[in-house]
Amino acid sequence: MRYLAARQIWLRAAALAVLACTLAACGTPRPTGSLAPSPAPTATAGITGDDFKVYFLSVGKGDAALLSLPGGKWAMVDTGPTGGFAAVNGMLRTLGVKKLEAVFISHPHNDHVGNLEGVLGIAACPTVYTTPADFGKPTLKLNETAAAGGAVVQALKPGERVETAGVTFTALGPNGTYSDENDNSLVLMAEYSGFKVLFTGDQMLNAESALLKTGQAVDCDILKVAHHGQDDASSDAFIRAAAPKYAIISTSNEGDDVPSGIVLERLNKAGIMALTTGVTGTVAVSPAHPEPQAVTPAEASAALAIARVDVETEYVEISNPTGGDVNLTGWGVLSDKGNQYYAFPDGTVLKPGASVRVYSGISKDEVPAGSLYWSDKKIWHDKKTDTASLMDPYGRTVATR
Repeated sequence: MRYLAARQIWLRAAALAVLACTLAACGTPRPTGSLAPSPAPTATAGITGDDFKVYFLSVGKGDAALLSLPGGKWAMVDTGPTGGFAAVNGMLRTLGVKKLEAVFISHPHNDHVGNLEGVLGIAACPTVYTTPADFGKPTLKLNETAAAGGAVVQALKPGERVETAGVTFTALGPNGTYSDENDNSLVLMAEYSGFKVLFTGDQMLNAESALLKTGQAVDCDILKVAHHGQDDASSDAFIRAAAPKYAIISTSNEGDDVPSGIVLERLNKAGIMALTTGVTGTVAVSPAHPEPQAVTPAEASAALAIARVDVETEYVEISNPTGGDVNLTGWGVLSDKGNQYYAFPDGTVLKPGASVRVYSGISKDEVPAGSLYWSDKKIWHDKKTDTASLMDPYGRTVATR
């Protein structure tokens, strides 16, 4: 996102300030305010007093939203790219999500479906809903991944609804078949007690125009901006019709993955405050708190360390130099070269001054007592180029070695 550099640094440091989408090129004023802090999520307090809450997860350039439904139930809309699994894993485990009522996949591109296998490995789900469009091999892979996770795949056509725990999910698009796969995204409206969140997948201008011509209502309280804020989507007409209070742009905000200044200006002219997950971290919205709340704490996670990565014996050793116990629920280790991820078992506690080794490349019965087991496959292939990263429950890198 083309923000003033100083403001961007301040936001990352504070993590509790509203991202006021100021364009670096023209300095156009943006709506301002304060990004309210949200209580750190726990397995016993995931809803924090709200019957319906949507967590927009910070997964890099990709989409993943976790929805807390009334009655302690859960659903997801997209699962993010494989590279963003640390944040998805951390939130599911930290919030104690063991079952999902439904998973909605806008389309089977990796940045939206990449973590489906991992999600289904954590939380059982009976049905994966997706676009009726056929993407060929990606569709086949989606079907296979869902089946392996014990779920069936069901296509949702415009007008069809899924109701669960008092929340209605209505398919609004795609309204046709398009040559560009992004236009074939499932467009989904989630509504609870009059509070509406519109998920647009990666639909682009052609699909937007077709949707508006159907006359279906797209007005909403929260808009998940299409195609990561790129200017091949989010027309003036669509933004005016949606007229949300807040817009969430799910992208890394790094390198080329920044929202378009054109889209930001359209939102600005409409008086809509836009936030980018790559700057704010994971945010949450609800009927009680429609203004996005920061979920990722500003303060650093416990200062754990990677004591050693042994590529010969195949283990990584994590140590706790702090003065207190650290619960590793939601934490994980990432092999950076192979993008392989290990999630610590729920309830694993590392005592002050203690360390634990995570072994791979051997059978489970060969693992030394008191150690943890990753896989019988080789994880650490190259001592010069392969590094390990320790990830906290919010997908943040705490240590690298």
